[in-house]
Amino acid sequence: MSSNGSVLATVKAIVTEISDGRPIEDDTLLIVERVIDSLTLIRLVGLIQKEFDIQVKDRDIQPENFENVQAIAAFVKSKGC
Repeated sequence: MSSNGSVLATVKAIVTEISDGRPIEDDTLLIVERVIDSLTLIRLVGLIQKEFDIQVKDRDIQPENFENVQAIAAFVKSKGC
């Protein structure tokens, strides 16, 4: 996953999967709009770690890193993907 577009598309697919098919835009506020809660956040982190082969540390689990699909993609890119 080296291109930003593919990271973004993959993150969007993962978020759509955990949101029970709810329509998700790149800027949908996932926490504010209750697309994800604490339990789905744990699932989301696990799926991201597996898909991108990255380690997400406890200190990385901040609202700004998981605010929307774009923020998650930027976070994944910051981990070297």
